[in-house]
Amino acid sequence: EQLRVERRRLEAGVTTTFNVLSFQRDLSAAQANEIRAIADYYKSLANLEKVRGTVLEANRIEM
Repeated sequence: EQLRVERRRLEAGVTTTFNVLSFQRDLSAAQANEIRAIADYYKSLANLEKVRGTVLEANRIEM
C-alpha cells in the first residue's frame, strides 16, 4: 500500500525515485522474510514428523 501511494506521489512530482525505490526495497525484504518464515515452518513440521516417527503416515505413504 505504501509503495502504491509513493508511486502516485512520484507521478504527481512530490517525491523522488529514491523514495519509491526505498519502499520497493522494503517490500521485497518483507516478502523474502515471509517466504523464509513459511519455509522454516514447513521444515519444522517435517522435523516434528521425523522425531515422532510418522513421516510416512503424514505423507500418506504405505509400505
